[in-house]
Amino acid sequence: MAKQNLLLATTLFVLLLSSCGDKENSETGNQRMRSGLAVEAYVVNLQPLTQGLSLSGTLLPGEEVELRAETTGKLIEFHLIEGSSVKKGQLLARVNDSEIRAKLEKLKSDLKLVEDDLQRKQRLKEINALSQQDLDVALNKVDGIKADIKLSEAQIQKAEIRAPFD
Repeated sequence: MAKQNLLLATTLFVLLLSSCGDKENSETGNQRMRSGLAVEAYVVNLQPLTQGLSLSGTLLPGEEVELRAETTGKLIEFHLIEGSSVKKGQLLARVNDSEIRAKLEKLKSDLKLVEDDLQRKQRLKEINALSQQDLDVALNKVDGIKADIKLSEAQIQKAEIRAPFD
């Protein structure tokens, strides 16, 4: 308890001494505050930046890949400018696929013909004027041509070079 009283008395004594100050110094400080402080100020204007920095160096890509078509042939289209950015899946180049496209058109025409033939044979089968074997052969022709069409479409896609990433 005596220690607390001593601590309290010491604290009060220090506060009392600190509150007693030089009145003269206090008044000059107040006058200084009233008159203001001298500061240096600048006016800022919006202007375009005219300074530049010229450096030499090497740029490295984020991703790098060697591109090639899955088929061989003459390159007939090239849709890329060096240094330009591309999106994933964008067509960059195409190898000559005119023969495959012509074959695809012929297959589509053949498909229409064999589908018409299949419909005729199905009507004949309904009246028992055609054997099941003949109908199966017609169905097989339709399925074979559809498979050839899918193959030709896949070959056309292989003749295209597309961007693998952004």
